[in-house]
Amino acid sequence: MLQIRQKNLKVFVCSQGEDKEIMEYLNKNSIFLQGFLLVFTYILSEELRKFLCSKEINFFEQSYKRGLNLRDSKNNKELSKIEIVEKTSSQKEVNTLVIHRTIRSGEEVRNEGDITIFGRINSGALIQSQGNIQAFGEVNGDISCNGEYLIITSLKQGNIVFGGEVIEKQKFSDGAKKIYKKNNEIIIEDL
Repeated sequence: MLQIRQKNLKVFVCSQGEDKEIMEYLNKNSIFLQGFLLVFTYILSEELRKFLCSKEINFFEQSYKRGLNLRDSKNNKELSKIEIVEKTSSQKEVNTLVIHRTIRSGEEVRNEGDITIFGRINSGALIQSQGNIQAFGEVNGDISCNGEYLIITSLKQGNIVFGGEVIEKQKFSDGAKKIYKKNNEIIIEDL
């Protein structure tokens, strides 16, 4: 009997990079990349291939002479390269994202600025910010914060990464916590 399940798949495409910088990125973000698929548009070195396997990260590497055919389905045109556009400081506007609802499983919330969430963060959800994060609902999903502080009122499951470092769940035993760095040391305090 045929059994089929629908599953959403998130893919990261890596079109260039040195092995060392890719491994550093993967080390920093491996906890969030498990369950995603990395697609490399070039042949990997044996060292990088072994590294990906050791981190249990799903990946696909281009193995044909012709590169992967990436297509922009909205505009129906082939993407030949990924262009990176840097904004000047005068163009950069960072806002606080405020959410008054539950963040569902599989949902990703990313913001360059701060994020404030007044709802529950379900298991399988990802919250990622270059700014500060304040989560006032029950946290069961993953949070990655690169700002000056992180506030969590109730951590049940999930993973917390603050400033690139994974925070152990035992440190969130009870009550609301404030996390920040002082003299390059991560401090966790009761609120």
